[in-house]
Amino acid sequence: MRLAMTYTAPNGGSTVHISADAFETNMFVIKTDSAGVPVWLMEVAYAFGNCEERGHSHRCSSAVGVYDISPFEDSQHIAVMGNFIGNITFPNGGSGITLSNPYPEDRSGITRFNAGDQNAFYNTFVAKVRASDGTVVWATHLAATQPAIRRSMEFGGGATDREGNVLVVGEGDLKNGYIAKLDGSTGNVLWDMAWNSIDDIFGVGADQDNSVYFAAEFLGVDKFFGTLGPYTSANGGESTSAIAVKLTPAGEPVWV
Repeated sequence: MRLAMTYTAPNGGSTVHISADAFETNMFVIKTDSAGVPVWLMEVAYAFGNCEERGHSHRCSSAVGVYDISPFEDSQHIAVMGNFIGNITFPNGGSGITLSNPYPEDRSGITRFNAGDQNAFYNTFVAKVRASDGTVVWATHLAATQPAIRRSMEFGGGATDREGNVLVVGEGDLKNGYIAKLDGSTGNVLWDMAWNSIDDIFGVGADQDNSVYFAAEFLGVDKFFGTLGPYTSANGGESTSAIAVKLTPAGEPVWV
């Protein structure tokens, strides 16, 4: 069975048709001009997960969602970021770039999964996309490739800096706040870190000097922030506090 949706420009102009198999949850990015007329559509395609290997007769949807788009300093590219489960493929003018989650969805407790995705291992993806035509230059994922977050990462926010690098924040599988800086040319991780005392990081940005700022939930007392030493939350660790943190371009804490 095929499901389809149609997007038509508000002025009655160009039309884009989108379709997918039932139970698939492909992701899409659409560029329009200032009048809302579609210029291009990039589809991040679902690929079979391993549910059938686990004995389930249905197909498993893998893609989850595009959650943020940030322009690069060169105005020629955008960073597309979000979460996925299983395998996804980005178009690049050839056979595509496929990202495989080494910890795919575990539907051994299918009722529990449907009730709240509690046994799904989310992974965060980042892709550099050419703004002129939607071609993907590179795509990468973070969970299970960086020791700081172990098996999974749920996307919390993203941004680019003036040097063309990508900043990504979120929450690891042990509810530890996580931040990474990726090389904008290659997608390689330049540095990353995680804090058990930070429950989640929700937003990130950079200033004109490429210093990094993020906002997060903090829970605990006397947790170390690198060269800053121990930090005690204002409420003495009795409940969650909101904090803002400044890092140098190299990832060293400046203030909390």
